[in-house]
Amino acid sequence: MNKKKQHAIDFGLLKDFFYFNHNRWIIVASTVLIISIYLYFLSIPKLNILPVVNNFKFAFYTDIANGGNSKIIKQIVSNSLIYFEFDLKEGFLSPFVGLSIAPKKDSIVNLSYYNRLCLDIEGNRINSIDVSLFNRNSFKKFATSTDELGFHSNFEISKERKRYYINLNQLKIPIWLRDINKISPNEELKPDLKHILNFNIATAYTPILGNNLSLKIYSISFERNNYELIIFLIIAELTVLLLLIVTHYIRGYLRKTSVSVIIAYKSLDLENETQQLNNFLTYINSNFQDNNLTLEHVSKNTGFNHRHIANSILQTFNCNFKTYVNQLRINEAKRLLLESELNVGEIAFKVGFINQSHFNRVFKNLVGMNPSEFRENKQ
Repeated sequence: MNKKKQHAIDFGLLKDFFYFNHNRWIIVASTVLIISIYLYFLSIPKLNILPVVNNFKFAFYTDIANGGNSKIIKQIVSNSLIYFEFDLKEGFLSPFVGLSIAPKKDSIVNLSYYNRLCLDIEGNRINSIDVSLFNRNSFKKFATSTDELGFHSNFEISKERKRYYINLNQLKIPIWLRDINKISPNEELKPDLKHILNFNIATAYTPILGNNLSLKIYSISFERNNYELIIFLIIAELTVLLLLIVTHYIRGYLRKTSVSVIIAYKSLDLENETQQLNNFLTYINSNFQDNNLTLEHVSKNTGFNHRHIANSILQTFNCNFKTYVNQLRINEAKRLLLESELNVGEIAFKVGFINQSHFNRVFKNLVGMNPSEFRENKQ
């Protein structure tokens, strides 16, 4: 068996992939599961903190508790805006003011459905912002340990109003807080999003000290970004498909033998019409020259279910219905090329192809050369 025929058979194994019911069912089931997972996460509504909802309380704070001298001069909390004007004074190593947000009714808020915080803010003479989420502190081994453990993220802000997105999974415990709680730098910790006590928005590392600094917050919300989920689900579906194809290919390869399949069929009688026979294989072998020959046509004229016909051909000859018919047509075309004086186009129509170009492609794919080359070589 030459290499071209070998490649054609291998390609045929892959083409027959969807003829196996279990392959189709696994693909359908995995696709439905993946779509269901995506729709579930897509349906999760965002958690709005501002515009103000009644489930949260707001409290302003300064660095006074740390020995600082910063002051909040003016503060406004409305349904559409949180505004505070403040003075940053020397006294603490890094002067700051901030806003703390906590649930009213419950002691904790569950943020496990979300993976980012969205802030729409505008700062006056403010360079950067610190966002922090607080859990209960499970490292209270020493008297200096705090009751809460904060996970922080700093980011720069521009002078204009702008929307910022903070990935909750990237919040970390700062070095100074690790030192206080004796937490090893090698110990990777993530915030427990199911049990958040409160979260803060504060100024951070602002080099400008003085009066009339301000911060405006137009919206605060916790949202879910599903981009990474989409990538993961696509990779999962492609992995399932790839595993099925590899498994199908291996099974087909093991079923193959080095012995060529001999297909018995009735030679085309150019003068007389072929007769219908009871067996569907005999019917196909006798009517392959009909360019309208389809599974449904064979089923209707033989009484066999079209899926039974397709599966029987696949199991017996390791190819689908169309490939089986094309093999019959090409074998008969080879005989006519050698035993008749019909031209290539006439032979193509006689054996059941509707145009010569399609006949040439199928012939070369199965034989390894085009019809004219075959006739010349054999002569």
